[in-house]
Amino acid sequence: MLSMFAFGPETKQLDKVLLFYQREHELFVPLHQVASQFEQPEKTHEHLTHFTGYLWHAMSSPHRGEVGCPEVPTYAIGMQEEQDATMRDPYRALQHYLLLQAGRGACQGPECVHDKRSTPGAFLYCGKCRAVQYCSTECQRADWSNTTHPHRVICNMLAKLFSFARIEMSEAEFADACRDHAFALERVHEIIEWAANGQVANDSAHRETSEIIDAVPIASNLRTPVTEEEMREGTAEFLPQTEAGTRDPDMSEMQSM
Repeated sequence: MLSMFAFGPETKQLDKVLLFYQREHELFVPLHQVASQFEQPEKTHEHLTHFTGYLWHAMSSPHRGEVGCPEVPTYAIGMQEEQDATMRDPYRALQHYLLLQAGRGACQGPECVHDKRSTPGAFLYCGKCRAVQYCSTECQRADWSNTTHPHRVICNMLAKLFSFARIEMSEAEFADACRDHAFALERVHEIIEWAANGQVANDSAHRETSEIIDAVPIASNLRTPVTEEEMREGTAEFLPQTEAGTRDPDMSEMQSM
């Protein structure tokens, strides 16, 4: 039932991330024990191994070690090859990390520990990019000028990206949309670094993606300074989560944050 819910024909890209986030290791352990009882479970129990393999890939490296499975299970090697192929395409890798970021359901405020599961009331979205959420206006103000990845910079990158692509697209559709609009690879690198949030930045997938982006010998890959438009303040308003797709006239734009 879980496999059909997560990978069924009506499932969207974000659904399985939201379903499994922060539950990967507790679901993986019993399912891995079952899958390991079979000689070739990837052939005889395809749904079980696909589901369990996905959970392994969704875990961070420390969690894999904690559950006693630091290396990819033999029944999930095929999924590892698919994952590696995904990470060799910078745009598919970008979607992968954006899905992880969205699935966290956490306030983006620096050092804030609140998330939607543990905090009563609706979170609020940034009114421009509509991709980042906060538990309070104080957290948004702090994130706007965050020293690591200030949202005044990331916001414009995300707004431009989501003007032609959506993370709910299939991997191929998302990557094609980015290529069709020549979305700059240095922006891909910046967004991935931000979306990783320090939790997956040391994963081999992230390192491989960074190496690929850095090696691309095209002008758009030059580490150019952020433009004045991207640095301009006063571009983000604060919208209730339930109305993130529409402008709320009672919410003013945040300026000089």
